[in-house]
Amino acid sequence: MKEILAIVLSFFSLFIKEPQTNIKGVILPHHELAQELFHTSFERLQKVVDPSTIVIYGTNHYYPEGMTFTTTTDIAEKYQITNTLADDERIGKEHSIQTLVPYLTKYFPKSKIIPIIISSTYDLEDLKTKTAYLTNKLPQDTLYISSVDFSHNKTTSEGLLKNEESIKAISTFDYKTLLDFKAKTWETWYTSHGGLLLNKPDLQGTSYVIGVFK
Repeated sequence: MKEILAIVLSFFSLFIKEPQTNIKGVILPHHELAQELFHTSFERLQKVVDPSTIVIYGTNHYYPEGMTFTTTTDIAEKYQITNTLADDERIGKEHSIQTLVPYLTKYFPKSKIIPIIISSTYDLEDLKTKTAYLTNKLPQDTLYISSVDFSHNKTTSEGLLKNEESIKAISTFDYKTLLDFKAKTWETWYTSHGGLLLNKPDLQGTSYVIGVFK
């Protein structure tokens, strides 16, 4: 779960400079069961943002012991992010990225997509440095997506309770709590669980939190 915390922490630090009235970032799941929530969320986003660039921070599921950042060869060469692994194959097979790509190309066909997967062995200072570098390098209208599934193997009631704990930490920008488990405004859009989507309350499934940073 450490890489999930890294993604959220890196995501938060993108937004700590000035208050924003427009949406700058969004947390989305990457579990395919949540496709109905994907469509609903992207339809809402499409009405209020038109980013030239979209950065997806995803979980590094298959190579968790890798470098802090892994991206494609094209992105690594174009943006010159230091100490970043360029590996098209890893990005191509990583579902925390690839699950969302079809939705991005559908709803934001003109946006350039920058995929980045974050390892659980990240170095915090390295993470902050890379995040700051990207913030300064990319256009002001960039939309940042944190591709994160929340609690796993929990019943619906357990998962939703865990979601409330996560939402509280996120909405109050409680870094200490996030590291133990800055945009100015967090707005929760949806909190859900696989059991709700399948109408199976006892399902030992995955929970989802969807919301935006302004």
